[in-house]
Amino acid sequence: MPIITNELYNYSKQFIKEIDNRLFEIRTIDNIDVENLAKCIITQKRKNVEENVPFSLGDIALVRTMATDNFPRNLIYHTLQADNKMGYFDNPFSKFLEYIKYLEEFKNIDIGCERSNIDVSKLKLQYPLFRNTKHFSLNGLASNVVVLCKATATFDNKEIIVIEPFKDHLGDNLVNLNPVDTFYDLEDSSFKIGQNAVIIMDSDTYKRLISNDGIRDDLSKVRVFLYSPNNNLSSCSGTSYQTIMTDIVLSYLGYIPQHSVDQCELKPDYCFDGTKFIDDKDYLTKFQDFIEKLNITLLHQHYYCVSKSQIEKRKTKDGTIIDFPGTLHSETDFAYEEDKANINSILYCLQKYLSLLVEKYELNSDLAERIFESYSKHIKEYYGKNFVAEYHDFDIENEVIGYIEQIGYENLVNATISFNNNPIKYEDTKKDTARDKKHLTLYLNGSKQRK
Repeated sequence: MPIITNELYNYSKQFIKEIDNRLFEIRTIDNIDVENLAKCIITQKRKNVEENVPFSLGDIALVRTMATDNFPRNLIYHTLQADNKMGYFDNPFSKFLEYIKYLEEFKNIDIGCERSNIDVSKLKLQYPLFRNTKHFSLNGLASNVVVLCKATATFDNKEIIVIEPFKDHLGDNLVNLNPVDTFYDLEDSSFKIGQNAVIIMDSDTYKRLISNDGIRDDLSKVRVFLYSPNNNLSSCSGTSYQTIMTDIVLSYLGYIPQHSVDQCELKPDYCFDGTKFIDDKDYLTKFQDFIEKLNITLLHQHYYCVSKSQIEKRKTKDGTIIDFPGTLHSETDFAYEEDKANINSILYCLQKYLSLLVEKYELNSDLAERIFESYSKHIKEYYGKNFVAEYHDFDIENEVIGYIEQIGYENLVNATISFNNNPIKYEDTKKDTARDKKHLTLYLNGSKQRK
């Protein structure tokens, strides 16, 4: 842990009260508290710069946020595939159903129910996920990724936030050190949350979790900070409540919080000190200089040097290059292998789903093959992109809508539920997709001949 001597720590203590052994409560805060906390953080940063306070490993905290269903049992992180985690992809019939629901030209299509009852969320198909890495931000909660004013990846609304000292994990397989995207490779070893960790969550989530004996035992091994699920902040507050709670706890632990934008670069913060606006730019520069030194020492690579291939990937649609230091997961071989494995997993599951429809729900095998070919091109083009076009193929529209009309909406929902109730294992999806496609073609043709 850092040496706790700063004024920010002293200020943060007013928000926190220990209510039981290793259990703390963060009091409800208002907008004035948020403004004063932000001012105190920036003031502390400027003071550290003015007094030339050096950085050390103890000044860095790993911060990770997650939903409750991803809480690591026994406080151990594994790969997604080892934990049998499932993802979801859009059913190839979904967009056609939305056309039937909303477009007047399809108002006479009979799908066995009122058009208003169509809910394409019930048609999501699950597939086993693959990822070998676990990701953290440094000294602040991860920021959302926003494209065209819409959040395409949201991190500041999860129920659980975990903070740990970075120096406690120097023995783990660190492969990337970046304030906005630090990650470890878990392919050959797990990652254990240590005894110095703290966990932040709202009190309602805590009550739900401790009803599980195993999770209650896990939480008893670390410090837990609880906050009220209700807050007094106005809707105009520019910072999420979870981010503020994280800043308070980080300050209480002796770390100095910082923020990022779009999960790609650190964001300078500003405040009015009574006479003028001040910022933390100089502090962030010194912090990034320290990250550069750590990269050289720990990973024998650079934080500031960005390769030509990375620069090329960062070009926007109009050709503008977004210039920021540090490597992101999306720019590494880890992401390439992950995308390849997950695309293969999706296509394998799609094959199985279409086979089910052919065998039990009267889908024509030729149409099944064309849906598979069309959807394959779509997923290979858009998987992993921030902007994802919805799947729809005009060339097969009439036939697909005819099939939906033939079997009805409820049968399609039931088929999807049946498929998802028999989850496919990741190991099965590692089979060669091209070879399986040939097998699928033969199977579908055989099904056609048997009819």
